[in-house]
Amino acid sequence: MKDNEWAMSKYPFVPGHEVVGTLLAHGSEVSLKNGLKQWREFPCTRLGVGWIRNSCRRCYACLKGQENVCAEGYEGTILNGNFGGFQSVIRVPADFAYKIPDGLSSDAAAPLLCAGITVYAPLKRFMTAGQRIGVLGIGGLGHLAIQFASKMGGNVAAMDLGRAKEKEVRRHVPEGFETPSICLTEDGQRCLAGLPQVMDLGAHMLVDMTKKEDWQSYTGANGFDVIINCSSANVDTGLLLSMLRNDGTLIQVHSTMACITGCPTLTTLLQSPCFEQVFGQKKVAGSIVGGRADMDAMLQLAATHGIAPYIETLPFSKVNEALEKVAKGQAHYRVVLTLSDEA
Repeated sequence: MKDNEWAMSKYPFVPGHEVVGTLLAHGSEVSLKNGLKQWREFPCTRLGVGWIRNSCRRCYACLKGQENVCAEGYEGTILNGNFGGFQSVIRVPADFAYKIPDGLSSDAAAPLLCAGITVYAPLKRFMTAGQRIGVLGIGGLGHLAIQFASKMGGNVAAMDLGRAKEKEVRRHVPEGFETPSICLTEDGQRCLAGLPQVMDLGAHMLVDMTKKEDWQSYTGANGFDVIINCSSANVDTGLLLSMLRNDGTLIQVHSTMACITGCPTLTTLLQSPCFEQVFGQKKVAGSIVGGRADMDAMLQLAATHGIAPYIETLPFSKVNEALEKVAKGQAHYRVVLTLSDEA
């Protein structure tokens, strides 16, 4: 956005659409009827702001909590002259500031406000527990999609160009245990005490998309119920459809960063084989971030199950260094800027 790739930026430009901070004040119109009872805790309340800062509030989509597809178009946090979170104070409409659950650190919560909701919302919409889920692209979005799909009950495969990230994404179960399990305390709360440690992101398998013998073994009935495309590469849509089971769904997600994942450019066209779609009743779906209802649910799920991005933290004084790392693809997988050690 800083280079106006979408022809929507206005200068001076203040980036930052994954923002977490402490509530300093609220307007006189913000009251209990806004559903923000916890705001009475300020100035200790931690709040987060994502890609969307406002919407019409009255169309059919907004009334369902799907402001991301507002009929009149949502208002972006850093679009059309709005100033984002690369500053010490940000002011936004109260309805689009989200309470950060206590189980989430501020550093971990920030990337969830865009990257997290981008993958959570379509998974919630299209997958059900027990299904086989493929996540294409192990990066900023993909490593979160693997975690969410796994914690939502999916049998998850990470799909990438090569096997370099296999150790990172695979779910490891110690010898002597076939599958990890959950126990309940006397009061019915979930716990992991005394159970084998489940490491890494939670994928059960990795598919090397560069090897035909590898991806071809996941076609037809052996394929996936849902594939979510988090890759910035231009991957053959027909190939991905062949890896879906009948009645499956291919999800193209839209990243609000410098690239569009699942759609490498703004003019990218999807070429879909009609026969494969019709006779397999397969669907291609698009998804753009998520609305307020999904945002609250996503944050709570992440806090409950320990879903968090891989991040590197840098002080705000190194913002240019951070931007350069992202531009060169050196971030693993998010760089979080902090104000805590600034003067």
